Amino acid sequence: MTTSQPDQQFWDIADAVIHAANGQCDVAPRTKVAAATLFAAARFNVFVLAAGAKSAAGLAARHDEAVTYLTDQFARMLRDNLREYEANFDRYVPPPSASAGPT
Repeated sequence: MTTSQPDQQFWDIADAVIHAANGQCDVAPRTKVAAATLFAAARFNVFVLAAGAKSAAGLAARHDEAVTYLTDQFARMLRDNLREYEANFDRYVPPPSASAGPT
């Protein structure tokens, strides 16, 4: 597994995925969209790993390494985004509207 600094294409792809997820919030609860997005990320990452493996045995041989790498990356990204939202909460999260019920 390799790590590199994100370039503009990375940010454009991330923004497109977030935009698609935001659009789904018009027809489904945010919590369901979040769960589906997390599942999709896991599924796609496994596809990438499988596509790079020569066999099922080769994929299985990297199982623990892949889980460790991907969970470490997710935890780092989650922490970074939490810190950013904490620092910019009032700017990023609109106040609830008077007509909105509990979420």
